Amino acid sequence: MRIHELMKLIDKYYAGIDKKLTVCNDKPGVDGEGRRVGLYADNDGFRVDEYTEPGSSWYSFHTCHFCREGGAVYYFLNRSVYKEELHKHSFPEYEVLCRTNDHGLKIPYGVVMSLEGVWNVYIGDETLLYIKDTSVKTLRDAVDYFDSVVDGNEAIKLIVKRFVRDNGQI
Repeated sequence: MRIHELMKLIDKYYAGIDKKLTVCNDKPGVDGEGRRVGLYADNDGFRVDEYTEPGSSWYSFHTCHFCREGGAVYYFLNRSVYKEELHKHSFPEYEVLCRTNDHGLKIPYGVVMSLEGVWNVYIGDETLLYIKDTSVKTLRDAVDYFDSVVDGNEAIKLIVKRFVRDNGQI
């Protein structure tokens, strides 16, 4: 999933007046209340920068740098603090997909989510698949179904393998 695709989903689904998370596709400033998160490209990769509320006892700046654009998106979606906030405000149900790399680290490589009644599976930076099997009703069913597809499809396995190999946090 690309950053601009995530931004479209946030603009469309993250609703409500008491939102505590601001997401942008540029370096976030320190103004405003709550958490401000920027997902953006820089000179040699992609960043997820987070500022928390100035003046509070938990004010901080946190940054993570990724080789691949999807890595920044999946890192953001996989953070429990963001996931909890998004779900409070009408964001679609989703689960981040992870695989263990050669160093024993769990690397997020994709996300399964239901958009307008269709199960969408984003993997790597640019691959979008749809689950057309009508027996898949729940998020858990969709994740299990996709796991079985990955195991049986060499092309998808290769996309996942390369993404996990290339997407270490730097």
